[in-house]
Amino acid sequence: MAREEISPLSVIKFKMKSRLLLLTILYSSLILASSLIGDSSSAETEAGLRAAIFNFLHIPAYTVLTVLLVVTFKAPRIPGSPVLQKKPLPEHGGAGALGHWVIFAFAFTLAVSFGVLNEFIQAGVPGRF
Repeated sequence: MAREEISPLSVIKFKMKSRLLLLTILYSSLILASSLIGDSSSAETEAGLRAAIFNFLHIPAYTVLTVLLVVTFKAPRIPGSPVLQKKPLPEHGGAGALGHWVIFAFAFTLAVSFGVLNEFIQAGVPGRF
């Protein structure tokens, strides 16, 4: 059994995928950390306005998380890697187009599940709305 030679391009792809994964994990941690901060304002009107703004900010925050997950899952696969032996999906049309939707659906489901878990965690934080 011959051992496959590792090319410089494979190393670059591995570094890119690793950085995307790290960025996604850091962003998820940032969302979680921001959820653990309690609210110290006492004015009811101000608290209601803040709650509305923070609720609206869920949309862009979880959109960014979904995009990061999609990009991480679709990052180039590393040749010779024992974990990632699947062939890359075709970029346009064909049978692989369904694969793109599966990746998006999985990333979206993962982001929504993270959001739901995050809401349960927030329920135990004093001062959260």
